[in-house]
Parts: sequence; structure tokens; C-alpha cells
Amino acid sequence: MARDALCIISGIRPGGGPNHLFSRSEEERVLGGLAEEIAQTSQMEADSVYDILNDAISSLGDSHCSHDDDADQLYEWPHRYENWQFFSNCVAVGHFDGDGGPANVLRHHSSKIPSGRHIEVRRVCEDDGGYFSRVIVDASDPGGEPSFDGFTRVKWRPTDCDPVGGNPNVFALEGPFRYLEAWVDRDSLPDRRLAFPNDPEPMSFESEFYEIVNTRAAPRRERDGTLPCIKYGGIEKTWERTQDFFLPALQGSKHVRRAILEGLRGADLLPALMRDFGCWMCVRPDVWPCVPEPFELAEYKPFAIGPETVPGLTPFHTLPTELCLRIFHFVPISSLLSLASSCRSLRALLGQPGYLDRVVREAIIEPDGQLRWILPVASMGERQSVESAAWAWLPEDTERNDDDLRRPVDPFLSPNFPHLAFLRACYESESMMNRRRYWDIAKQFEALWADYRIRGREREVTYPLEHHCRPT
Repeated sequence: MARDALCIISGIRPGGGPNHLFSRSEEERVLGGLAEEIAQTSQMEADSVYDILNDAISSLGDSHCSHDDDADQLYEWPHRYENWQFFSNCVAVGHFDGDGGPANVLRHHSSKIPSGRHIEVRRVCEDDGGYFSRVIVDASDPGGEPSFDGFTRVKWRPTDCDPVGGNPNVFALEGPFRYLEAWVDRDSLPDRRLAFPNDPEPMSFESEFYEIVNTRAAPRRERDGTLPCIKYGGIEKTWERTQDFFLPALQGSKHVRRAILEGLRGADLLPALMRDFGCWMCVRPDVWPCVPEPFELAEYKPFAIGPETVPGLTPFHTLPTELCLRIFHFVPISSLLSLASSCRSLRALLGQPGYLDRVVREAIIEPDGQLRWILPVASMGERQSVESAAWAWLPEDTERNDDDLRRPVDPFLSPNFPHLAFLRACYESESMMNRRRYWDIAKQFEALWADYRIRGREREVTYPLEHHCRPT
């Protein structure tokens, strides 16, 4: 029977996660439940809301539906930015024997999980429940052949990362893995010699990752391969032996209710419906927002904090501007906006032209900024696409070259860049929402990393390697 294994970082299966909202047999129950929920918080009748939702779902059309052997029609979501290779290609980390299974590298401790040192890292594809039949090779490899995507070269080599049975070999989708590698700031963490005085030598990112995910007190779930201590946003709930439907990730009717009350109907309701179903968690995370139409750039004006700013001083008004900005650097943007609404003085202060832009700018470009996820990740080759999108937010006459070096200047460094407006667009973008989810997951892993560097392994893990045999 088919079974999916999920990426330990993103919580979705190779290929990009679920393909369908729900089955035809669930239609009446699902839409009826949503209609009742919306009717209870609005002045509309449940039957009317049901018809509106049904029209929206029907707008998907036959081209977005498929039929199985039981004639059960499946409502397939319209994929956003399809064919992202980093959802199909994976990174496998572990010790592999000649058949691709977990290798026993410890002579006198056959039941112990091998150390993270000397692990092997493979780029793999063509998944079957965590079992990969191909490895990705360089174009110069004589044994390579074109993959189904037409440009990746692969060759047959089994790699077993199926979590069933406690297999310590682990895999992750390549995109989420590269983001984790870029966003976990290992240099800022305690030295590993605190927890491992007898093994203090530095280990690679992959080696420590292997040990962390295999030695948690709450081990990986054998059913799907995820970590219980990681909050994936709800997408992991869609695993039901296979990960085919978004329905288990449905989180109420907040967005579709608002869209209905705003007068949207038919296909125009689909984006809100998809958001409630959590489809955004399977959108490729490398498409930066375009400039909305119409859009007018606010004139940038220098600002200063001082007694002349507004009447009714707060303690923030007595601080030097740079110190105040440094304090706000550690405050979540959402909390800063809440602070601005707490009194007239702070509303006037934080509402000054350019003030919030400056705060957001620092949060984006600083090495420890809370909005650094907006910037491109070099290992993903994103720089050109993000700069292309970001330059469109600047006036056409903005200087793009450094006078001395004649090289492109980062648009985020421009004093004319509308950082706050761009951030708002990112928060509304499905792609950037998922990117932010990966950032949040990376910060969770960073906390695990710090704990590992301080306390060491949470448990001594045993694993009967000789008993692990994938059924044929």
C-alpha cells in the first residue's frame, strides 16, 4: 500500500505536498460546515453561503479535477508557481550500505546509531515513501542520464531514508534544506566542546543536523518522518498514510468569510479559500511580490526623535534616534505596530514619514535582523530574481550603480526604497508567507542546535540495523 514520508524540515512530501483540497464525497460535509460557520458570524443564510462556496469550487472546472477507479472526483488546487525543482530534488544524510540502507559503521556497538562524523550527503530524487532510486550527479559524470525534468542528470543508486523501523538516515527537500543551512547561525551558538569535551572538533552542518534529529528525547515519528518538537504550521496534519488532501489543514473560514462579505464571488473567492485550507504552505518560496497597481511611492523624509516631535513625551522621545532604533530592532514588527496604537504620542512618533521604513529596513539588512528571510539565499541562486523584483519598487530614475565600482547596488539599501510597503506585500504573498514559515522553522532548529551544543544528545539511541529491511 502506498505511503508517503515527509520532509523533516518542511513537513511536505517530495514533489510539493498535497494535490487536492478534498474528495467529491466530502463536498457536502466540508462546504456545509464552512457555510454554517460563516453564517453564525454574519447576517447571511447558511444555504446562500453554501451556494456561493459551491460556485467557487465549481469554477475550478474539469481541467483541475481527476477521477480515480471509484469515480470519486477530486478537487485539485491550482498550483502556484509550479515545477520548482527544489521541491522534487532532496538531500539525504546518513551512513548508507551497498544497498542504500543504514550502514553499521560501529564494530563493537552494533545497536548504536552511528556518529554524525563521516556521514554521506547525497542529492537524490524519484521518491517512494522515503526510498529514493536515483542520485543526482554532475553533468560530467559518465554514468549520468537525463532526468524527467530534462536538465537534471541522474543515475540509479538506491538511498533508503524511510523512517519506519527507526532508520537514522534522514532526508529533506533540497530547498528547505538550503534555507535551513543559510539561516541557522551556527557561528553565534556555543562551542560544541561544552557538551562534547571528548569530541570537541568542529563538525559539518550536515553532521550536526544528523545527530540532532536522531537524538531528541522525542524521536522522529516513524509514520511520517517529522519531528514532534517542530511546529510546521499545520501542513503535517495532512498526512493520512499519504499526503493527498489539504482538508486536515483547514483552519476555519476567516479569509473566505472576509472575501464573501467584501462581495467576491466565483473564481475570485479561490485565493481566500486556498489560504484557509493552508495551500500556501506548498507554494514555492522564491517569488517576491510585484508592485501593486496603482502604487505611489511616499516621499522619503529624514526624521529625528526629540521634544519637538509631538506633545506628550514618552521615554522613547528622550532617547537618541539610533539607540531608539536599536531597541526597536529587537521588537517584533507586529508588537511595534501595537505599541504605536497604545497612545497618541507613540502613534505620532512611529507614524512619522520614514520612521517605520527605517525600522523595517534595519530588520531586513542587519545580520541578526528579524526580517532577514526577505533577502536572497546565495546557495539557491536567488539574487537576480529578488533584485529584479525589488528594483521595480523604486523610482525609475534611482541610481543603480556604485560610482566607484560600477556594480549593482542592493535596492534594499536605497533610502528611497519603500520597505514598509514591500513588507506588507510580502505578508500578503503566498510565496513569501511560505518563505517566512521556513524562516520560523529554521529558528526552531536553531534553538535545538543551541541545546545540542550545550547539553549534548538527549538520549542514547539504539537501532537494530540488521533488522531494517525494506519490503519489496
